[in-house]
Amino acid sequence: MWRYLFRRCLLIIPITLGVSFIVFSIMAITPGDPATMILGIGGTQEDIDRINQELGYDRPFLVRYGDYLYKAVVKHDLGTSYQFKTTVWSNIKQRLPVSVKVTTFSLLIASMVGVPIGVLSAVKQYSLFDTFPTVLALFFAAIPTFWLGMMLMLVLSLKIPIFPATGIASWKGYVLPSLSLGLPFAAQQLRFARSSMLETIRQDYIRTAKAKGAPENIIIWKHALKNALMPIITIIGINFGLILGGAVATETLFSIPGLGSMVVTGIKMKDIPMVMGGIIVLSIICSLIMLIVDLLYALIDPRIKAKYSRGRRAAI
Repeated sequence: MWRYLFRRCLLIIPITLGVSFIVFSIMAITPGDPATMILGIGGTQEDIDRINQELGYDRPFLVRYGDYLYKAVVKHDLGTSYQFKTTVWSNIKQRLPVSVKVTTFSLLIASMVGVPIGVLSAVKQYSLFDTFPTVLALFFAAIPTFWLGMMLMLVLSLKIPIFPATGIASWKGYVLPSLSLGLPFAAQQLRFARSSMLETIRQDYIRTAKAKGAPENIIIWKHALKNALMPIITIIGINFGLILGGAVATETLFSIPGLGSMVVTGIKMKDIPMVMGGIIVLSIICSLIMLIVDLLYALIDPRIKAKYSRGRRAAI
């Protein structure tokens, strides 16, 4: 088990290097340069050349990439923002907790709503408890998050002033963004939980448990759900990365200073250190989340844990 964990942690290194090279290459081939974005249309060519030289943007691509890797790996320095003149680390430390909170609350809403209703929908297949949640899931899955956010803002902030429309001054500021992100993902998890449970409750061991007279609630919630959790956990882990890095529209709508909006602003302004730092941190977090998902597999399924144990004994 520990060998597997060590190998997976080492695998994060080439993944991060690959992501950094791709992002650095894309930022290099896109039109424009940092000095032009900083000075605007009123900047002279002489000033543009001078600032690009100060930033090192006039050097060859591989030299700039190698210098960035050296500073990031050896000196643990992700650079300084071209626009804000602050270190990238300080911006990430300020914005990352906000994005993590919004992502966590959104996934809690999605899991607490989607998984139980999906299980009930599978157990009561072809009944009203199955048809109505399925139609509702298709409806929420088709709704854009920014439109849902605007409707929530209109109803729960303007018409009925319960939650603030913008800002995160208190816990109430997280409610509307979390709902606008969580409800569409709840629809997705409902469909995954339903299909996984339908496949599980048709297995032979479920029919055997029913034939032995075991109570239905124990069969569903103790035996069937445990074996149906693996695809559900997978989609939750994937959704964590999607929400963490892709909640740009929601962060903009509710004026949330998150990591996604920071990366988008950096792309618009050709702020290479800001974009690189944000993407690298997001890639590392997503890799760690998928590692946690794999470890949860071993806790849920004894066969996977036994496989890890056999691999360790064979190595010894």
